Amino acid sequence: MRIVITGNGKAGSWKIRGEQLGHAIGADVMPNAMARNLEGYDVCICVKKPTSATVNFGNTVFDMVDCWPQPFHRGDHFQYVREKMHGFKYTIAATERMQSDVSASWSLRHHYRPNIQENQIRKEVKTIGYEGAAHYITEWMPFIMRECKERGWRFECNPANLASCDVVLGLRGNEWRNYASDNWKSGVKFSNAIGSLTPFIALPESGYKEYGIRFESVNVFDDLKTAFDNIADHDYRLSLAEEYKNNKQHYSLEAVAADYLEWLKTKF
Repeated sequence: MRIVITGNGKAGSWKIRGEQLGHAIGADVMPNAMARNLEGYDVCICVKKPTSATVNFGNTVFDMVDCWPQPFHRGDHFQYVREKMHGFKYTIAATERMQSDVSASWSLRHHYRPNIQENQIRKEVKTIGYEGAAHYITEWMPFIMRECKERGWRFECNPANLASCDVVLGLRGNEWRNYASDNWKSGVKFSNAIGSLTPFIALPESGYKEYGIRFESVNVFDDLKTAFDNIADHDYRLSLAEEYKNNKQHYSLEAVAADYLEWLKTKF
């Protein structure tokens, strides 16, 4: 089975679900493929943004990861995504909730970054990390910095090495929160936390809750104090890291790619 995977080649989701996962399943990875580029392939996978070339190909799978604009407070999320689904033979959701909501063909979890280093779970918390664009957490920053200052902790945005942080955050401000982010957003931040064995504090999004693995849940700004109090306990962080280690293999690139390829073989 000859597989080509394409997308706009810009977003982080393309690097993960396009380049990394594409190579792992033995696909030809081709950003912004035109109709003429798809000749000779049995299956075309389109990541995030559909194009006329992929819609008209026929045997096309649409990976709908993060396919809606952000922020999205106007209009109907359901209608928007269902319109994007038109013309594709199969569709893949980023969460089980999204699969159920829009009747997608399947849902696929995110893998953690290949070759990610493991956290050693230091005795004391010193650094809180966050991976992502800083503007998504602007509303959280006064609370994060206040709590860090009181404890003598340091906050680092986009650390070079996630395992150098004692805790990692998965937050977004209210400006960026909506039904889609709470229920359809992928769990990539949690996957990286699991892969690096780094304790995780995050919003109670479906993309995290569906893993069935413990993390410290916060929903409003005032929850952060309690979460930081809890996560400061060394034994608690050790227990989280042990749980992550026991589940880590399920979120490796190899494991996710194997499940992906097996699913594709049942469809084509």
